[in-house]
Amino acid sequence: MGNRSLEEWEEYDTISYLAAIHMLLDGKELNFYEHDDIEQPGIMVDNEYWQVYKIRATGEESEWGVDWDTIRLVIRLTEKEVTLSSETISQKDAFEILRAIYEITDSGEYEDLWQFLGYEIS
Repeated sequence: MGNRSLEEWEEYDTISYLAAIHMLLDGKELNFYEHDDIEQPGIMVDNEYWQVYKIRATGEESEWGVDWDTIRLVIRLTEKEVTLSSETISQKDAFEILRAIYEITDSGEYEDLWQFLGYEIS
């Protein structure tokens, strides 16, 4: 991802990462199982580590204040659907999901994730 480290995930706040996820998904659902070349992101929910299986941006288009997404999670053979917001997901987990979505949806318009965030979110 260019010359910036992925360790700089604290660069933007959680709501900015969720807004970027909404922009990239554009109302569509993304199934991470369909992309073997991308590492599935994982998040902590209810004190357990879950793999993100599907994600759908459920907010209105062009509505910056909407910061929630419906995510299907899988742990072992159990599935769970949760709605996350900037209050219920950690900044790092939001970044990891965004990073995976960007890798899948990258159209080559931006040099890397950081340029995308700088142009679209800043």
